[in-house]
Amino acid sequence: MADTTEAEQFFESVASDFDTASPLRWSFFVDGATEDQVDPIMRAAQSMGFTDVEPIADDGQEGRYSLCFAEIRVHTAESFVQRLAEVNQLAAREGLSPSDYSAGLDE
Repeated sequence: MADTTEAEQFFESVASDFDTASPLRWSFFVDGATEDQVDPIMRAAQSMGFTDVEPIADDGQEGRYSLCFAEIRVHTAESFVQRLAEVNQLAAREGLSPSDYSAGLDE
């Protein structure tokens, strides 16, 4: 799980490559979902405002999935840190491991 400083540094690196005053695609990844968890977690992420929620089968563990939650929006460093905290809270509630996040142009 990323700490605040790491998340702020990530945001600064994004800001050096992209115009963060414009909407970007922000993606958050969590690992370890069982097949039974996928649909409820996808609905929870959608209720949080994520517009693109995708399960990805884990090649190394049958019956396990990673989930990608994505949104297209403008973030500030503070709002990104807050959003990451919300994803981490969802992951913790469901017994999942936050694994990564990314940002870029929506293509």
